[in-house]
Amino acid sequence: MSQTTFDLFHSSVSKLIGNGQYGKAKTHLVQALGDSRLRDNALLWLAVLGLQSDQPCLAQACLSPLLFQGPSAERLLLMVQALERSEHATAAAAFACLAYKTDPTDLQALQRHWHHLMETVSGSETAKRLLERHAPHLREPAALKPMAACLAQGLGLPCGAVWQAGDRLHGWCLMPAGSQPPTLVLQADRRRTSFQPRRRVALGAQDSWWFELALQGWAEVLAVEVEGRPLLDSPIPWQPADIPNLADDSVPEDAPPAAPVQLIVPVYKGYDATLSCLDSVLISRKDNQTPFQVLVINDASPESALVEALRGLAEQGTIELLHQPINRGFIGTVNHGLALSRGRDVILLNADTRVNGNWVDRLQAAAYRRPRVASVTPLSNHGELMSLLSPCEPAEIPAAEQLSRLDQAAARANAGEDVALATGCGFCLYLRRAVLMAVGGLDPRLVRGYGEESDWCYRASAKGWLHRGAVDTFVGHEGGLSFGEEKRLRVKQNLAILEKRYPHSEREFTACLERDPTFQARQRLFRYWLHSDPPVVSPTLPVYPSVAQARRSAAPLALVPRRRQVLRLLGRKPLQWQLDYRLPGDRQALAQDLARLGVEALCPVGRQLPPLVATLLPDWPLACLWPVVKLPALSSCRSQLIADNPLIAVVGQPASFQQPLLLALARRLAVVRAPIYLLPLDRLGAAHSALLATGQAFPVPLLENEQEDLA
Repeated sequence: MSQTTFDLFHSSVSKLIGNGQYGKAKTHLVQALGDSRLRDNALLWLAVLGLQSDQPCLAQACLSPLLFQGPSAERLLLMVQALERSEHATAAAAFACLAYKTDPTDLQALQRHWHHLMETVSGSETAKRLLERHAPHLREPAALKPMAACLAQGLGLPCGAVWQAGDRLHGWCLMPAGSQPPTLVLQADRRRTSFQPRRRVALGAQDSWWFELALQGWAEVLAVEVEGRPLLDSPIPWQPADIPNLADDSVPEDAPPAAPVQLIVPVYKGYDATLSCLDSVLISRKDNQTPFQVLVINDASPESALVEALRGLAEQGTIELLHQPINRGFIGTVNHGLALSRGRDVILLNADTRVNGNWVDRLQAAAYRRPRVASVTPLSNHGELMSLLSPCEPAEIPAAEQLSRLDQAAARANAGEDVALATGCGFCLYLRRAVLMAVGGLDPRLVRGYGEESDWCYRASAKGWLHRGAVDTFVGHEGGLSFGEEKRLRVKQNLAILEKRYPHSEREFTACLERDPTFQARQRLFRYWLHSDPPVVSPTLPVYPSVAQARRSAAPLALVPRRRQVLRLLGRKPLQWQLDYRLPGDRQALAQDLARLGVEALCPVGRQLPPLVATLLPDWPLACLWPVVKLPALSSCRSQLIADNPLIAVVGQPASFQQPLLLALARRLAVVRAPIYLLPLDRLGAAHSALLATGQAFPVPLLENEQEDLA
């Protein structure tokens, strides 16, 4: 389809809806549903039409299939509006929360989520924390304007925020409209200075006052307050404006690794996780031939018990401990450690990780196995491209015994193996000193928290260095311990910066994701692990239509047909795992694995699966199918049942969606213009064109969906 045709479609629909010609617009859009190239856009326009013409149920029906394809903030916010107009407050709040989680940088999603939190008795504190988290990132009047009323109500006036940009301090203060410019107090270490911002921007019921300060001299901490009240993100630790230089002329680039390797462990919160991490590191010393030192940096932790426990380890001489008087965040803390580790290889290790065996030996071997390697990342349950289930698919951290078994399986199944990566991941990242000298430390200009290691890796790649994944090493990672709900926001903020700096980065990352370089290694690891000590499961293996349905079930083991004749074996005992089999080539491997697990028969869940399973696995017996429940004919349904349920899920076998009775019902609903819509829980094709042409049926292929947030 040409761009001109596409633009004409949008232009004509927009004009019809804008002129209030809703009937013509709907007819035009229903016809477009039959064109696969226009279908999604037609559904979105129908949702807009439903909201414009006060038909919220039509909007819900059209948005449902779109949301099952993948949530976007735009689609979710339209669903929020539809649910609000239908007076489904609880559902609207849930979708508003999901819209915010999908894109926390979307200000409309932030607004709707905040409003729904404020409507609940227990949500006001959560709503306040939400505003406090976002306010310092509203750095232009255009961003502050839509949030001004929320800030005034949720935080009270005056309020404001500060941030560092290079070598200057920026900020704003929100006041009632018409107020005199506020008097702000700047505290730089022990010095206090009063000043008034000069730039005023009217925001309706509020005025915003903006300031920018070039500071004279150096101060470790800066604080700004108004009427004795600190602006948000104040006090702010002052960061160097430039990437720290770690060059050392005394060390040639091609020099062998110098002992010892420096482990840098930044610590802020998490008593149990941090001590478990350090305990695993210290226990592993005896297994590693590579000497290493453990540098723990306390980033002004608020947990006194954790600080005392760290002091105890330092007094025993097992770790080196540094205390930062102010919280500098991950970037500032790591750069502090890198400056102290100049001339050494470094391993950045999160405080919520667990290591086993000779993990340092294996990471170092991968770093020096080939020339020009900058970084090495191990496999993990939560490790972006190096995640064990599949790239960027996190799983819960296994128990200590299973972590040890997985690491042993990785070491034996993938001995001496490593793979190419687009970028490393900072939960556990081995950095060669030659590259640290060439590219420096982490960039303090990034929003602290996430993406800083990717920026470092892209800078190294630009200088011809490579990044590898050590598939013979497994490190457990809890993930998200430091930032909790803030993680998604910080990821989105830093990704936007990285995409501007490195326009090729997203394309290369996506290519690496699709290439899935760790696939064969993961297969070998899981198969070795399963065959060494298989879990006890039922002799009857259920076969589900989708991964999501299998995971929502209680089955400890399940089989799922995938696209292109691929079967996926999913397990949840004693930990979450999965294996893929491409048929017919992997049929023997599947048979061996199922036999090892004690599986004797397959049990398809749903009547459409037996023929498929019999075709893919002709030698396996099928157990009795789940019982088929016969429903009464549509003609016997009471009219009140339909009247009370404007959205009706239609369940059946593929052939049943072609029954004349269903088509007659849809046509009748269209004739009487009833606000009642049918949602077949299956994917309908060309054979169902007459049903789709009624404009009353919108397929929602629930059983094929693999999202985990379906509720």
